[in-house]
Amino acid sequence: MLWSTIEEAAKEAAGNHYDFDSFAWWGRPDDGKNWFLTYTHNRDSGLLDQSNAAEIAVTLKPFVEADKEYPDIVEEDHGHWACGWVKGYAIRVYDAAGEVTEAFRAWYGILKRLNNYPALNEEDWMDREYEATCENIKSIGEKFIEDEAEGWEYEVYGWLSDNDPYQVEARDDQGGWPDDEAVEKAIVAVREEKASLADYEKRMAGPTLLEAPVE
Repeated sequence: MLWSTIEEAAKEAAGNHYDFDSFAWWGRPDDGKNWFLTYTHNRDSGLLDQSNAAEIAVTLKPFVEADKEYPDIVEEDHGHWACGWVKGYAIRVYDAAGEVTEAFRAWYGILKRLNNYPALNEEDWMDREYEATCENIKSIGEKFIEDEAEGWEYEVYGWLSDNDPYQVEARDDQGGWPDDEAVEKAIVAVREEKASLADYEKRMAGPTLLEAPVE
């Protein structure tokens, strides 16, 4: 939900934590009515939420580090019965003069960006999907490898991407999960391509001194 104005957003957000069910906040500020509590990710978050949380951290870092004695944003890390832990921020909505803080305006700006597109940093999100897919390939393919060099999973990803792209499509926001058969086929194919290339390069290089005919 995106409020129509920053003033409306501030009014709705301030003191929201008082309405949380079964919730205890040991670090709640004395002026808690002026603070907004929000979470960005948890132990079970998918790649999109992880990416957005990282981008939010970059955006809010100046406020987190600005004033340790009288902060407008505090990083929060709370336990949760269902997902182990949740992380986010306590954000001061109103300052001592009753004005909306720049920190809350920054948060509202983040919400506006998310309202337009689900990813705050699409390149980072795609990078996470790629790395997660390669890790999944590595987990699946370890039983098929022989003497492959370190990083073989990236080569397998490349082969699948070119020859069977469905296998590396992201699923459930956890990266691609190729079938065992597809990974095994790709490992064999990459191995054969390397052997063929090595043989070609050897032939193109010509005979060695030991192999050269004696006249």
